[in-house]
Amino acid sequence: MNTSPVRLVVVLLLVVAAGVVGVLQWRSHKGGAPAVSRAAAGTNAAPAASAAVAPTTAAVEAAHRLGVAPPTPIDRVAVQNRWLSWLNAPARDPFLWVKAQTAKEVAEVSPAQYLKLSATWLQTGSRLAVIDQRIYGEGDVVKGFKILRIGASEVLLEGPEKNDTITFFSYVPPPPDALVGGRNPADPLRGPEQESVHN
Repeated sequence: MNTSPVRLVVVLLLVVAAGVVGVLQWRSHKGGAPAVSRAAAGTNAAPAASAAVAPTTAAVEAAHRLGVAPPTPIDRVAVQNRWLSWLNAPARDPFLWVKAQTAKEVAEVSPAQYLKLSATWLQTGSRLAVIDQRIYGEGDVVKGFKILRIGASEVLLEGPEKNDTITFFSYVPPPPDALVGGRNPADPLRGPEQESVHN
């Protein structure tokens, strides 16, 4: 087949033109409608130069359109002034929520809640629980509480006053300011890791 160079150039130009039209159609369907279509829809058309508006201005305009409060900018001076104190602050778990306890709440906490249940093991013929980093079975005594039953996620204890149940989530750390006569009344209930620190 004999094809002239002019025909080849025309075909290439048609392919390029079709590609450009396809890209423009794809962009308009994707959400980046040109300013002309926004004007036709009855909204104020932004000039073509406004496409390069700073993100904060665009965010403020979007908030006004949606009827929500505009985002507040970051105060860089305040961040710079507090930066060293934030870096030198003691490490803490940001996901741990510690609520200050009132005297009434401290009085309402059962002494069994100071026992920390870490694991249970249910096996044919024996049931074991790890409480305060020690292994106990049914019938054993833990800090004055007799273990009546070990379940999958709880342990039933018989105490001097009443029966109580501890779970994986029922542990309450003793309050640090509950000192009686210079001694914390929860010391006998602490696990071996605290006992070794004090002894």
